[in-house]
Amino acid sequence: MKYLRHLTLGILILFVTVSLLPQSRPPSNQFADLQISATKTEYSLGEPVKIERRFIKMGDAPVGFDGDDRQGRFRVFIAKAEDEFRYYRFKGWGQPGVRYSEGSGRYKTFDTIFFNSKPETDQLSEYGRRQMEKGMILTDYAFPEPGEYRIKATLGFSVRRGSDRFATTETVESNEISIRVIEPEGDDLRVWKDMNSDPRIGYFMMEGEAPIRYPSILDTVLAKVDKIVSEYPDSYLAGLMKEKAQEHRARRERYKREAERERLKREKEKAISASQKN
Repeated sequence: MKYLRHLTLGILILFVTVSLLPQSRPPSNQFADLQISATKTEYSLGEPVKIERRFIKMGDAPVGFDGDDRQGRFRVFIAKAEDEFRYYRFKGWGQPGVRYSEGSGRYKTFDTIFFNSKPETDQLSEYGRRQMEKGMILTDYAFPEPGEYRIKATLGFSVRRGSDRFATTETVESNEISIRVIEPEGDDLRVWKDMNSDPRIGYFMMEGEAPIRYPSILDTVLAKVDKIVSEYPDSYLAGLMKEKAQEHRARRERYKREAERERLKREKEKAISASQKN
């Protein structure tokens, strides 16, 4: 009986470990491979999902990223259960400073999947709206309800072959990973409902800023975050908000100090210039 318990525990540990690691598969591109893995297999609604991204360059052809719409663009696709994959959109994802490196090379970075920048279609015709929304996630959050989700990614990059003057565009597709999203309980569930009622709170929780960076909007969102943190001090989700609010305020104070130093510097230079003229 004791042996059976140990065997069951060992199988469970092996299953979780394998779920977190990239699936073994041949690279989808001859010049590079893209691998993703989740930091864990189960998340609660309202909890940002962290994934690790590994780009592995193969061969000697120099590769690089220029960050425009065709190259150097990291894209994530999400499917619930057996549904089709849809494009998760969040502005601001860029690449590390990789520029046409020779030989084999690799980089590793982490990405957060949470708030979704769904397409804005209010001013479009019905046909235009359907075209814009095709293949997109249309909810404010990437994982809006409990369930099993699959995630994959693509990455565009450019390759210079031999003596070619111009680079060609390539795209590499990652492995698929699976996560489970569950409904939170207690205060975390209440916080999630507040986040659902005002998605700007979710954006702030991810970026530490408001989606539209007007001072009045930012102050409104920050006041709501402070209220949630005060009302639910034991909530895990509220704790994440608290960290972002602290980071935001520290950044704001740093900007104020830097602006004041620049003002004093300009005044000093102006005074020196005026004294030299006299």
